[in-house]
Amino acid sequence: MPIPLFEFSGEYELIRTTDIPTWGACAGIQHMAMAYCNTFVRNTGRSYRTYEVKDIIEQDIPLIYIHKYDPIFAGLNNPFYGPEFHSWMVHVVPEGWEVLATSRDREGFICNEMIKAIGRPVYGSQFHPEIAKPFSCAKGLLMNFLSMAVERAKKEGVWTNE
Repeated sequence: MPIPLFEFSGEYELIRTTDIPTWGACAGIQHMAMAYCNTFVRNTGRSYRTYEVKDIIEQDIPLIYIHKYDPIFAGLNNPFYGPEFHSWMVHVVPEGWEVLATSRDREGFICNEMIKAIGRPVYGSQFHPEIAKPFSCAKGLLMNFLSMAVERAKKEGVWTNE
């Protein structure tokens, strides 16, 4: 039984209003879209189980291409691989958000891989940068995000080394 969207109203209010650095991966990006009453997601037909480098070739896993530079991409190659385990994605990006990166599979289907709230440090990714895989270049993204969050906290005086 699906959970009604009102069950997430507190979380959605935070997504809509926060200036705190926030990242939602996989279902997190979908919740970010749903916070703006955008529930149009699409089944990509992709269902990857990437455990080893050979899986990239055997499963024809697409590269992720950066389309709009953001400091979160500092030091990353373009394109890069990020671990994916999904079949659903945000197909229509809500107003006030921008697409930073996409992928294209062998059938030509374009997947929105990374979005960002315009003017706020709120990111969503279809891939999982937090998962350690030998081929993943996405770990650098996560490190950049954490560094940005720490710098912001220091700037705002809420970070102490104690």
